[in-house]
Amino acid sequence: MDIVFTVVLLVLFLVTFVPAVRHARRGVEPLDGEVFRGRMRPMGRADAAGRWVLMPQSPEVVRRARQRRALQLRKRLLLCLAALVPILAVAAVWLGPVVWAMQAVADLLLAGYVAFLVRSRKMKDQDTAVVRPLPAARRSETLGEAASSFR
Repeated sequence: MDIVFTVVLLVLFLVTFVPAVRHARRGVEPLDGEVFRGRMRPMGRADAAGRWVLMPQSPEVVRRARQRRALQLRKRLLLCLAALVPILAVAAVWLGPVVWAMQAVADLLLAGYVAFLVRSRKMKDQDTAVVRPLPAARRSETLGEAASSFR
């Protein structure tokens, strides 16, 4: 029982610590003028005098970045759960009933997560099928005609 607890703690430590170290090493670069300009490029533009004008990012860019991060997180979680299930199944053969219970929980987590992914995909497909642009006739209305129809 102590070995199982130690292994669980070790796995949790590695799952949290290793990505943090990789992320920290990836972002290390010396700060000079070119790095500053590169970081400022998505945030603003330089006017004729050479001053930087800060502007918010486009909502579309922010939305796409958020979707990309969410998709990466979903892929990682699915891969981790898919790897955990057979590892626990093999460990359960040797270690006994406690690990069988853990393996059953991992199976339920994987099944629930796959069901969530399928449902979210269906909802996304349904949203894109329901939303469609208004006909071109509505765009050709003038402001005066639209305002008079509301009276």
